[in-house]
Amino acid sequence: MENVPSLKKWIKLKIKDFEIPKIKVLNSANYGVPQVRKRCFAGKYFNPKQTHHKYEYSNIAGEKLERWINIYESIKDILLLEPNQKFKEKVSFIKCSPQKLYLPAFTITIRYGVFLELYIEIPDFQKRKLIYKKLTIRECARLQSFPDNFIFYGSLTSQYRMIGNAVPPKLAYSLALAIKKKENI
Repeated sequence: MENVPSLKKWIKLKIKDFEIPKIKVLNSANYGVPQVRKRCFAGKYFNPKQTHHKYEYSNIAGEKLERWINIYESIKDILLLEPNQKFKEKVSFIKCSPQKLYLPAFTITIRYGVFLELYIEIPDFQKRKLIYKKLTIRECARLQSFPDNFIFYGSLTSQYRMIGNAVPPKLAYSLALAIKKKENI
């Protein structure tokens, strides 16, 4: 089972004669996803091998952990910055979540069934200020670690909702590898 981290405290309660064996909160950024997205996993759980950390370093076993991937590293080759593109000079911090290019994105979310618009801060060196660009479907998909050949169907809102509600594929893959190793599959 997978859900938001705040569910952890509720899962700890026994449900009749059923007890969930393990509960753990994982941060997607620790598994190569360019997004700080914490999710609670419960059930017959296996610890996936962490591949990334906030800072590049070697763990106790001497294994090198890569530094978290930031927004720019993730989308620089598809970042759409066209000369006539409209940017916002101000954004409402209630309706959207401005993100910094040099950090991993924070969680792409859907609140009350509505996608919270994601903007990235881009420095305008000529005007010496920040401007804001709304992220496209493909840019959001990259921040969730979807491969570029993955096709999203439906309205724009539906596509953003699918991305926002998904378990990042790189995190799911890390969990699958851990289960495979534990079960000798």
